[in-house]
Amino acid sequence: MNTDISKSLIIVTLIVVAIIVFSLCNLNLLGSDLLKCVLIGVIILLLLPIAWIPIEVTETSDYITIKKVVGRKIFAKKDYTIEKVDYLSGTTIRLFASNVWVYWGIFWSKNIGRYYGIHIQMTNLLLLTNKMTGSKVLIDAPR
Repeated sequence: MNTDISKSLIIVTLIVVAIIVFSLCNLNLLGSDLLKCVLIGVIILLLLPIAWIPIEVTETSDYITIKKVVGRKIFAKKDYTIEKVDYLSGTTIRLFASNVWVYWGIFWSKNIGRYYGIHIQMTNLLLLTNKMTGSKVLIDAPR
């Protein structure tokens, strides 16, 4: 999948990498073992979203499959209405989400409403709406 990763995603990720590197370099300066454990825990939580980075999105006649760094997510087309989203415009609020490494988690947008996102760009997306529950998932479109 040739994707153009969002510039804001790259900037936030680079800032987080700089914070992690700085923190690890200065770990010796921390006096408390509790503080060291908390810092290591925060670093692990910041690195965790790497597992959800979409590497490849493929589409067959029946399924859309997202291959991630760890695992894959498969969507049966018969269970979803699929809508092309050329550009995610407007204000997007992160309800319970990360934009470090990947847009992953629960978001809210004025034009979409509440949705689960797992994508690395802000253009060329697919909005999958579950026909039974009405829940929405925003993913990178296959190329």
